[in-house]
Amino acid sequence: MYSNLTIIHNSLAENLLGILRNKDTSASDFRMALDRLGHILVIEALKNSPTETIEIETLLEKTEAKKLKGETVIIPILRAGLSMLSACLYFLPNAQIGFIGQKRDEETALAQEYYRNLPDLKNKEILIIDPVLATGGSAIATIKALLEKNASVEQIKLLCILAAPEGVKALELNFPDLQIITVSLERELNEKKYILPGLGDAGDLWAGLS
Repeated sequence: MYSNLTIIHNSLAENLLGILRNKDTSASDFRMALDRLGHILVIEALKNSPTETIEIETLLEKTEAKKLKGETVIIPILRAGLSMLSACLYFLPNAQIGFIGQKRDEETALAQEYYRNLPDLKNKEILIIDPVLATGGSAIATIKALLEKNASVEQIKLLCILAAPEGVKALELNFPDLQIITVSLERELNEKKYILPGLGDAGDLWAGLS
């Protein structure tokens, strides 16, 4: 349906997603499930990343091994994106981290940037992380900010737990080469631009505020 959308289909991810959706899930279980889904997303995002061959020694002999090649930058969209940061750093402990703060105007549903701190992004692999892709406004504004720091769309992957069709369409319209990786393509946005069936406010739930 969407040329650059990857939806992860496996039983473990579906089980964890059910925990996130359940309104009776505790804050600790919500954090656990979100973190583990973050791990699954990162594995999918990095599975075809460039590698280089190096020589190592086992306990028995010298052999060749592979290591990831190049630099990676992780960009959490504040605040909710922080919930997926530890999962990324588990696999990429030496990655750089840039930050974008995007706040949604509840009346217009438009993204408003309130914070930006980014390294130079030229020739680096970039992972944007945000649990929910709704209208796509925050993601579009974030990508435009990254392009100002020498990124190219081909370097960027957007990782999210849930994606609304409206948000995916908006991103494909603006950035046809952007790769989006998600656990679930949702049904729709409601009149308030919240995802259905969704899971609620991921940032508040992760912070224990909802």
